[in-house]
Amino acid sequence: MTSDLVETLIDTHGEDGAAPTREEWEKILALPGDEAVLILNLLRFVPETGMADYGRYMQGVGPSFARAGGKQVFFGPAEFCFATSEEEDWDAAILTRYPSPQALANMWLDPEYIEAHEARRDGLARSQVLVIRDSQARFP
Repeated sequence: MTSDLVETLIDTHGEDGAAPTREEWEKILALPGDEAVLILNLLRFVPETGMADYGRYMQGVGPSFARAGGKQVFFGPAEFCFATSEEEDWDAAILTRYPSPQALANMWLDPEYIEAHEARRDGLARSQVLVIRDSQARFP
């Protein structure tokens, strides 16, 4: 079943960096199915139009995000960055939580999400996405 789901995800979104690759989906879906996942997106917007495009994406995915049980934990600007290379500067970060890896995959296959995802592609010059098991998150 997981391999069919992965194939459907790849057929729908491709593997161009704006979506997880086959191997990345396999790793995501291999996480414990009864455990929530956190998704940290580091975002660099396309100059001038990127932030507006990303805003359209967020509006468009709202219903599918809610149906998947997604929760926005944080979204805001990155005031400044320090890193080991110049390619690691970011405009914003968004942290979201999903009840399970399957819920995340289901959202990516929701027709409203599929339609809105193009605005994400248009708006981002680059991004980095970290997938974190909720049970591994440490809060003070």
